[in-house]
Amino acid sequence: MKPDELPEDINNPKPQESGGFTPPIPSSLSDSPPISDKSEELIIPQDAATPEKVTIIESQIETGRERESFPPAAPATIPEITNPETEIAIAETVAKSQSEIETGRERESFPPAAPEQNPPAIANRETEIVVAETVAKSQSEIETGRERESFPPAAPATIPEITNPETEIAIAETVAKSQSEIETGRERESFPPAAPEQNPPAIANRETEIVVAETVAMMASEIETGRERESFPPAIANRETEIVVAETVAMMASEIETGRERESFPPAAPEQNPPAIANRETDIFLTSQGEKENLPAEVDAPMRIFITGASGCIGHYIVETLIEKTDYELFLLVRNPNQLKFDYNARPGIHIVEGDMREIKRFGQLLKTMNCAVLAAAAWGGKEAIDVNTFKTIQLLKLLNPKVCQHIIYFSTASVLNRQNQLLKEAGQAGTDYIRSKYDFLRQVNRVPIAKRMTTVFPTLVLGGDEKHPYSHISGGLPDLMKETEIIRFLDKPLLKVKPIDLIRFFQAEGSFHFIHARDIAQVVRYLIDYPPESQDSRWLVLGNEPVTINEVIEEACAYLNKPITHRFNLSPWLADMFIRLFRIEMSAWDRFSLDYRHFTYQNPVNPSTFGMPVYCPNIIDVLKLSGINGRR
Repeated sequence: MKPDELPEDINNPKPQESGGFTPPIPSSLSDSPPISDKSEELIIPQDAATPEKVTIIESQIETGRERESFPPAAPATIPEITNPETEIAIAETVAKSQSEIETGRERESFPPAAPEQNPPAIANRETEIVVAETVAKSQSEIETGRERESFPPAAPATIPEITNPETEIAIAETVAKSQSEIETGRERESFPPAAPEQNPPAIANRETEIVVAETVAMMASEIETGRERESFPPAIANRETEIVVAETVAMMASEIETGRERESFPPAAPEQNPPAIANRETDIFLTSQGEKENLPAEVDAPMRIFITGASGCIGHYIVETLIEKTDYELFLLVRNPNQLKFDYNARPGIHIVEGDMREIKRFGQLLKTMNCAVLAAAAWGGKEAIDVNTFKTIQLLKLLNPKVCQHIIYFSTASVLNRQNQLLKEAGQAGTDYIRSKYDFLRQVNRVPIAKRMTTVFPTLVLGGDEKHPYSHISGGLPDLMKETEIIRFLDKPLLKVKPIDLIRFFQAEGSFHFIHARDIAQVVRYLIDYPPESQDSRWLVLGNEPVTINEVIEEACAYLNKPITHRFNLSPWLADMFIRLFRIEMSAWDRFSLDYRHFTYQNPVNPSTFGMPVYCPNIIDVLKLSGINGRR
């Protein structure tokens, strides 16, 4: 029907002789220009829609013949929308187009022939039943996840254009094989070499980059919808570090963007990449002597140990022992390398990581490659103690990779434990900043999954230090026992000076404690690195020799210094207060608690003899000798 032959009363359409119904024409289309003659030639009148012609059209659709066989005027079939049979057909067509847009199929990217095939198929359908069947078929294809190329009426013919099979049997076999692999989650590399080689030529033979973009979009859609991706998680799950996961995702994204075929991803690539990253050193984190080297990726590579607090008293002895007695690769976190008194160039595999616990996040990538960690760093007071000893230490634990790090040795303090080796609540209430921070850490660390691999050691009174090692707090003060100290002043002038050891020998007091030398601690740490505890019950170890009483210490010291004990006074609480004032001793809340608690003893103390090794400093005489105090004869 030509535009000039439209019914006079558009709003009141009349039935036609064929029994059809002419819908009203939308006002937006009433002013459209006349349709060209070629378009007119393609319009099939209602009375001309004979069964023979319908059969021919449907036969062309079913056999998947290329729609180029239509007369050259095929592109002009687009105006068919202006001349639909029914409003239902218009609505169905719009809905179908909208559905295709929403599902991410960019119809413009198909070859020009593709859009030309679909409209005639809909325009030439006799009934709404055919339209409904087409919509239902499309909906079924969307739900089943079949390739979107099968959507146009020529769908049976569009499948072979990708895989180029000879027969529908080959198509069915390929689809069945793909479906089987999706269900079983097999790796895509399991396709025969010929299978991946058939697909690229189909892509390579496309005329424009638009088609390549369509293929890439389809691949991206499959990744997002989870099609054929079930086989990928195991590869990620087997990665040893999160760095490797990021590298793999980045490589996949790069391949998708460039349109590279997925079969070009060599199966060995994911296996080769993790060791390279896991063992890589970066100039950002490490400042080791000599030229940087790529660490070996062999299975029998030396254990990689991250150590904090290496510049302290205990840290010096630990690092020195590990350098001399092992071939482990050591990564030492220190703020100032100039404070190190040991030779970190004594052998290869010793790396200085210059930094601070407060910026531990900087070293996240390095920490993920560690097999073991020894955490001996500590801040002694102020807000820094809470930040470093609690929060930053927990952050460090979270940065370790549970798949790589097998053991952690954490240094706490015995002051946070009671006599049954349980947490002492007074430590969290009256303790110093240092003690409270250690107490808080132990209450929070169980929230970190890797904490189950952590061995916590609780040093008692630590001795140690010489010209090659920093002094501990106690050893640093022992020589003062032999120095004269002012005990009475008048008008800012000293009236009485006395050596503390000469005064102490006349008193006795109730109390007991453990002590241990830092060199013995280092021996225990080395043993724990080589042989981590197997039972969770033995993950808390108090480091110390057998307990000694205050009176025993005084007696042994006086005997060593040849100072006789004639008579002794009991140091009662009121007398202790007098000495505190006399010697102007500052007392904190924790000091007051300790004075009342008196017996700082623990169950099952651990020292080198526990593991069959000799003890370096087992008694008080050894303590005095190692502190540089010479005995008198």
